[in-house]
Amino acid sequence: MDGHTAELSNSFNQGAWVTFPISAAAGEAVSIVVDRTAGANAVLSGIFLGDASATNVTAGSAQLNASGQIGGGGAGTVSFRYATSLAGLGTPSATHTPAQGPYPASSGFSVAQAIGGLQPATTYYEEVCTTPAESGSESCGSATQLTTESLGGWQRYGNDAGRSGYNAEEQTIGLSNVGKLTDAWSANPAAAESNSQLTISAGPIVSDGIAYIAVRNGWDMTITTQSTLYAYAAGCTTGGAHCSPLWKATMPGGEINSIAAEGGMVFASENAYPGPKAGLYAFAADCSTTGATCNPLWTASASVNKLPLDASGGYVLWGPYAYSNACATGGGTCQPLGALTLPGLSTPEAELNQITVAEGVIYLDAHVPTERRSNGEVIYSSQVLAYPESCATITGTCNPTWTATLPAVDDSLVNAVVAAKQVYVTYWNGTYDMVAAYATSCGTGDAACTPSWTAQMPVYSIWEPYVKGAAVANGVVYVASDKLYAYAASCGSGGGACSPLWTGPLPSAPSIGSAGSPSSPSIANGVLYVVAGAANGVQLEVLAFPTSCGGEATCAPLWSTDLGNLPKATGLYPTAPAIADGTLLVNTFQSDSSPQDRFDMDSELDAFKLSP
Repeated sequence: MDGHTAELSNSFNQGAWVTFPISAAAGEAVSIVVDRTAGANAVLSGIFLGDASATNVTAGSAQLNASGQIGGGGAGTVSFRYATSLAGLGTPSATHTPAQGPYPASSGFSVAQAIGGLQPATTYYEEVCTTPAESGSESCGSATQLTTESLGGWQRYGNDAGRSGYNAEEQTIGLSNVGKLTDAWSANPAAAESNSQLTISAGPIVSDGIAYIAVRNGWDMTITTQSTLYAYAAGCTTGGAHCSPLWKATMPGGEINSIAAEGGMVFASENAYPGPKAGLYAFAADCSTTGATCNPLWTASASVNKLPLDASGGYVLWGPYAYSNACATGGGTCQPLGALTLPGLSTPEAELNQITVAEGVIYLDAHVPTERRSNGEVIYSSQVLAYPESCATITGTCNPTWTATLPAVDDSLVNAVVAAKQVYVTYWNGTYDMVAAYATSCGTGDAACTPSWTAQMPVYSIWEPYVKGAAVANGVVYVASDKLYAYAASCGSGGGACSPLWTGPLPSAPSIGSAGSPSSPSIANGVLYVVAGAANGVQLEVLAFPTSCGGEATCAPLWSTDLGNLPKATGLYPTAPAIADGTLLVNTFQSDSSPQDRFDMDSELDAFKLSP
């Protein structure tokens, strides 16, 4: 910087301070350049500027300046101690001395985050202690509380804007320590509400240190009477204990099919069952910390059965409707910024499965009715449609830029993820689970696009042969079917068939009974996580694989654990794990296997952290 250099030769995944003296006149430019010489990242995350004089902080009975000297010029040292309880300060989680770099004048979450040993999105007690050189006697000030920064989150299904299933910000859990994951806490709404028919329908997602799940009353829609959104502190406890929610919100009917968080708010989309309208609800993320029932900031409705949502850039896209995040307060009703007429999607039978907004394009995964037979049966076409993002805020007809029609069976939903200028679509063609790759620029003017490449995989279970979405990271596409498959993102062109780079074993599906196909994979810091049913159909497992197999044809799991917690539980419809702030979140959807108790449910959100 400005002619000065410094080399970071040790690990600094919890942050590192580098200081330089500079001399610059008012209005003069100072150049700062960060060069990556090794590792995956080179990130400048903050700049602190100050004048040449030392800034003092009070610590115990002494004054410390920014260089770690006792005020007045005397020599000495300062230690900043952190622990999650007052009692724990005797054996602190982390200490910081001047030898590790200067400490800014005021304590705060961003400062604590830069000190090695602290977990993100966690509340600590901080104690500042000084030891003057003359006396050699340590003096400590009163402990204060602070909360470390969240390193990001998992704000929607698939995490990022393209729903790639990849969290590039997670640095706590990795290849070297994933085997140390252990139960941290769990949340069981069914047990808390004394209602065994409560099952998780959406989530988990994480934002700003809060984990969210949505719960419905039973899996058979004929008995659904309400749905509830729950918010939990992502670091609420340890040791596998049950957590109570920070807050909850109850919606009048149907099922919450998708949730997303953005800008200090969380949004929920509810299906229109048994009522005539689907609902959209917006809540303040900090509406309570005492377990209270929160009211929405605003709501919206539409005369359709189901609409997916996404939230990004200050607005919520709910099917063909866009709403400002701040469109109302106090429980008001919002009107959309735009109400699109989407060709082929305006009939009551049309169903939107997922909406994704990435790189200025809106992608809709849709079931479009193509034929109504004399007996009333409706035949569908499964499609992915790409629209300019500007379509979200206009009123009127908006035609797709391009459309991809998939040879999926009538009741097989498609799932699209977007990464590195490619759209990867998974579906079931009636025989095989499939993945197809399309260039984001494959057409204009409502063109019909064909895939760059495809790959086929045997189905996991004949009881639910519907593959979930892919995950994409660092040029590799991962899909969970009967096995975990890894494909090079550039493996083919011209519609050719691809072979996997490697595969990983998954628990076998049961030969009888009901078992959902494996979850979509989720990826962070070189590790891939996936949830699948065990061989006897009694339990679910979450498994962790390396994202690279080192040239081998098969990769074994690095770690796995059983998620089942009922004697006769059968895993159904596992959903993608979420990884953020050093926490792995997984939910289970389970039912009693005896026919007379088929509505007896127990869903649980499980959190795993690294053992001490």
